[in-house]
Amino acid sequence: MKFVINNPQGHFDISNVIYLQGSKNSMLQNLCLPLLSKEECIIENVPRIKDIELNLTFLEELGVQIKWIDPNTLSVNCQQISNRIFPPHLSIKTTGSKFFIPVMVSLFGEYKTGPCGGCNIGDRQFDKHAKALEPLGILHKKLEGDIYHFFQANSLQNKYELPFISFGLTVNAILSSVYREEEITISNACQEPEIDNTLDFLKAMGVEIEKIAESTIKIKGKKELKGCRFRNMSDRNAAVTYAVMAMITNSNLIIRNYDDIKMGAFYSFLNRINAKYQVGNQELSILKNFNKSLKPIDIKAFLYPVFHTDWQPLVAPLLSQIEGESYIEENYFADRLKYWLELDKMGASFKFDYNVKTKFKDDNPHAVRVKGKISLVGADVYARDLRGGVALVTASLVAKGKTVIHNAEQILRGYDNLVDTLKQLSVNIEVIE
Repeated sequence: MKFVINNPQGHFDISNVIYLQGSKNSMLQNLCLPLLSKEECIIENVPRIKDIELNLTFLEELGVQIKWIDPNTLSVNCQQISNRIFPPHLSIKTTGSKFFIPVMVSLFGEYKTGPCGGCNIGDRQFDKHAKALEPLGILHKKLEGDIYHFFQANSLQNKYELPFISFGLTVNAILSSVYREEEITISNACQEPEIDNTLDFLKAMGVEIEKIAESTIKIKGKKELKGCRFRNMSDRNAAVTYAVMAMITNSNLIIRNYDDIKMGAFYSFLNRINAKYQVGNQELSILKNFNKSLKPIDIKAFLYPVFHTDWQPLVAPLLSQIEGESYIEENYFADRLKYWLELDKMGASFKFDYNVKTKFKDDNPHAVRVKGKISLVGADVYARDLRGGVALVTASLVAKGKTVIHNAEQILRGYDNLVDTLKQLSVNIEVIE
């Protein structure tokens, strides 16, 4: 699949109002939670994206009854689930597949899966992740063909400090605890708002959860959780995406269904580059900068509370349009800067910095110096991953000529109704299968 964006003038005015999708990164683990209850769960604000569709297919293979109540509200009923044998490849196609590990082991005592799919932005260290589950009562054996057999053990620790800061491991530590009736304390936990959203979902299902500190969680689970109605949070990565699209085209854009939750690092970014914006009741508005020039910036990307790793590819095209030199340093994913090789085809001016000291021990670039203001041109480019791919879409909004983005299905893994939204914003875009 490819996107074709025709931009003969080298500019679009995307001033309008859009409705933000539900969060991909919270929904991937929230979709596992109904498995822990025999009662119906209704989840609102569900994004209709490829990653969620794949996980729903997996749930249906287990016997879960799935029903769409409206376009973004999902009924999930797990009364008839069974542990029948199914091909492990069904569960490893999305980045959220690993979240089924503690749930399935809790329910059935064992589970076979493998390294998850998702973006090729560096080793996700599945083996390291699997080993870190051992103190949580989940052991494993590696089988042929990268398949792992996980099974229950009696090695659960009541106090568990995560060996490294990790979104996925934090979620799995939480999910390993909710079916246990003893009190478990998890420290060095990742603090992302998507994890907070999952904790709120579990509270609604009857799990006792207390945050002792920002990175320490106390959980007392139950063997039987109740069903509930719950709203999945909105997608902050999509919010940043559309906000950057508005800034790069100097448009007035109102983003509705926006959750102002732990967005301080993004607001700091907006203030430092001299952007104009307003935050209201479930709204983020990006305003035209009539008489102000945006300023270059240095970014160190990691996890909350600093500038998020998912955001640095999203803002990259904007930095190429700001006069002066900006700097991006990536500290979470080892191979996340390769999208610059595609922006290079569009005329971006940059230089990888190989001298920066990070935790990585490889030959990949982990920092980049960006020179702006550079005129971009349309080109044939390739979406290497989800966020780097949508960065090419953003760049095409100010690239004169025709931009063809190949492997566009990578982008649709995380963006609900992206093409129709862009058409609504007067972007000349078409999809070619």
